Amino acid sequence: LRIPYAAFWGHRGFTHSLCFAALVAGAVACYQFRRPVGKPALVWFLFMATASHGVLDALTNGGLGIAFFSPFDNARYFLPFSPIQVSPIGAGFFSERGMAVIGSELA
Repeated sequence: LRIPYAAFWGHRGFTHSLCFAALVAGAVACYQFRRPVGKPALVWFLFMATASHGVLDALTNGGLGIAFFSPFDNARYFLPFSPIQVSPIGAGFFSERGMAVIGSELA
């Protein structure tokens, strides 16, 4: 889509934020599970599952960081340590380097 990497809709931008995780969790819970019983626990579970993607990306050693607080703050953040190698994008994912990254992710 030719969206600049550092843009609001760019990679690791709004779609990796805690706000986006909350919106997805609420929408999925409301759409899929119309019963009110257990919904808060379900929303919390879905939020944690969605937000974990951004947290794991913040453990990588490349990119511009994660916009955890977007749309309120578009600054990008990493966690203090980065044990996961950043994954190559595109066909490079299936290269020797890509396989090494998968090994670091599994570890």
